[in-house]
Amino acid sequence: MQNHPTLSDIDDNALLVAEELFNLPERKNKAGEVEPARRGILPVSRSTFYAGIAAGLYPKPIRLSKQKRAWRAGDIKAFIASQSQVEGV
Repeated sequence: MQNHPTLSDIDDNALLVAEELFNLPERKNKAGEVEPARRGILPVSRSTFYAGIAAGLYPKPIRLSKQKRAWRAGDIKAFIASQSQVEGV
């Protein structure tokens, strides 16, 4: 699995798109080439991530266009920190 830069390396005001946040399985692209699985910043799948947003567990996105959304890196960092405190880590 490919890895993204660590969250601590990213500026708090940077915008992260969904594909950077959750895990993506290996899949074929439009050209029929196999794209390797990718590990996101959060250890969840796409469906779990969006269900978590709907349930109020994850930060709400910023709408960039009709189909594109992004999250501030600072919001994701704060979410991870809050989960670490809840779990006692």
